Amino acid sequence: MDRRARLAGIDFAFKKDDDGIHFSIKTDPEHRQAQQEVYDMLDQVRIAARRAGVSDPELMAYWAKSRVKGWGKKQ
Repeated sequence: MDRRARLAGIDFAFKKDDDGIHFSIKTDPEHRQAQQEVYDMLDQVRIAARRAGVSDPELMAYWAKSRVKGWGKKQ
């Protein structure tokens, strides 16, 4: 038995053979690089917000509020 799945740039694999069951998780280098770039941009936003007097919880509340408002809209 060999099963593979891909979720959010991560490859999951299950393999069953005579030795037992093997499970592996791998990410592509391109996905890791893109993920790191996004995290760096978010850090820059957080630093700029801090300088302007906006706290991390306020940023999170703003993001959550914008997500909730977007639920009813077609995209």
